[in-house]
Amino acid sequence: MNPDIKAQLQKIQDHLRSLGNHPLDEPIRLSVQKAFHDVMILEALLMKSAGSPDRGTPDTRLEQARTILGEKDLGKLLDFALDTLVAMTSANRGFLTTLSADGAVDVFTARRIGHQEVMDPGSQISRAILSDSLRQSPGQPLIISSRDQPGRYETIQRLEVGSVLAFPIHWEGELVAVLYLDRDETAEPFQTGFLPSLMEFCSMLAPRLFQLRRLRDLETMATPAIPENEFIYEGVIGNSGVFRDTIRITRRVAPSEATVLILGESGTGKELIARAIHRNSRRKSGPFVAVNCTAIPADLIESELFGHEKGAFTGALQRKPGKFEQAAEGTIFLDEIGDLPLDLQGKLLRAIQERTFDRVGGTQPVQVDVRVVAATNRNLRSMVETQQFREDLYYRLNVISLHLPPLRNRKTDIPLLVRHLLPALEQKNGLSGTVVADEAMEALVTWGWPGNIRELENVLERAMILCENGVIRLRDLPPEILDDAPDIRPSGEMNLEAQLAAFRQQLLLQALEKSAGNKSQAARLLGISRNYLHQLLNRQV
Repeated sequence: MNPDIKAQLQKIQDHLRSLGNHPLDEPIRLSVQKAFHDVMILEALLMKSAGSPDRGTPDTRLEQARTILGEKDLGKLLDFALDTLVAMTSANRGFLTTLSADGAVDVFTARRIGHQEVMDPGSQISRAILSDSLRQSPGQPLIISSRDQPGRYETIQRLEVGSVLAFPIHWEGELVAVLYLDRDETAEPFQTGFLPSLMEFCSMLAPRLFQLRRLRDLETMATPAIPENEFIYEGVIGNSGVFRDTIRITRRVAPSEATVLILGESGTGKELIARAIHRNSRRKSGPFVAVNCTAIPADLIESELFGHEKGAFTGALQRKPGKFEQAAEGTIFLDEIGDLPLDLQGKLLRAIQERTFDRVGGTQPVQVDVRVVAATNRNLRSMVETQQFREDLYYRLNVISLHLPPLRNRKTDIPLLVRHLLPALEQKNGLSGTVVADEAMEALVTWGWPGNIRELENVLERAMILCENGVIRLRDLPPEILDDAPDIRPSGEMNLEAQLAAFRQQLLLQALEKSAGNKSQAARLLGISRNYLHQLLNRQV
């Protein structure tokens, strides 16, 4: 490298530091830091490669350098780094992680040997080891062997991990991440021979990781968005694209006074969304009153909604306020609004438009301040065309519509839903420690779920009660789910690995078919990275 270029970059960087921190200088500061550290990394890579003829030609080495230096996607950069570190240290798995302010394990990315992802990485890390590593002196890794310290770290014993190496990565005094590597019990514990190379690699990675995170923070400040790892919103669970779109609209709608129409099949969580709208509105201190229009007999629904006066009909011994009055200064949720009798739709329209109605048998109008959220699993537009639903009421309700996708269209959310539902079902049935075996989980993902989340909850409760030793297996699932996934049922002709491989191939083909061959879209449907999708496809060849 030309020493003059390096010296000039160093002078510019020192000058920027002397100016202090100013928001307008941030893009310039980051650009100079990137240029300075890119030439350092390029120099180190080329010097290392020059002494190692087996690492490829100069063109190959230059391409490797470009891969590191030109990568703008933080996820891809971390995957590349972890794959390299796992191979360098002969580890089984690697994690880039840290502890959040509340003590929770925050995993940036996780990889295992063979360039593969780690499933559910947060449960695979010892919080105690992570915490202990942060108390090490700067530049000092923490190496733990279960052989030398039996019983000290419960997590690694439960996971049958033989040794762990945890190395905090800092940049300019700020903790960027912790590199967490482990080996299983059959492997030799970590030694210190590779530490100089590991520390050098981490030092080269640190400024790029720091810069990319700062740039991402700046972008987030400019365009606020739902965090990528946000799975729960007011009790509604998911992380698929369609789920996030629904939540994004829900968040915008909630603070307003607009009438909302929620559309979706039975069991998709329409009432949960309605409650989320109420809890995030200006009426959250008021009542939330839910009315199922299907569950109330036709001759009683008017009285239930609008109340009645004393003597209005036989048995009306006193005045009774209806659901609209009970929801005053709050929200009334009209579920299955498509089943409301046609002769009552005009009275509902008046209540929404004028906030006025008459009790059954009453002569004085009643005024009420209430927000209306309605829901249906029927096609109201078609009902309007066949004169089963009033057109003026339809447009009054359909100020803002929310479409809740069926579970079959958000299959990547099923593992999240399972993990969320299990604890509540365990508490209900006096059980604990229930887990779902991989083959059973894959069967759950494959099933079409005509009853949506409600059906999933029922299937899990049944399987939880029937399973042995707290492990839900294929045999614990209903026959119709197994019939829909014949490739993964036990048979004498196929062992488990062959069954799972056949099932994965089936899922890959389905995802590619739905995405019209677009691999990026197929990866999103499956909830995996594009790189991992390519690895799976290559295995099928």
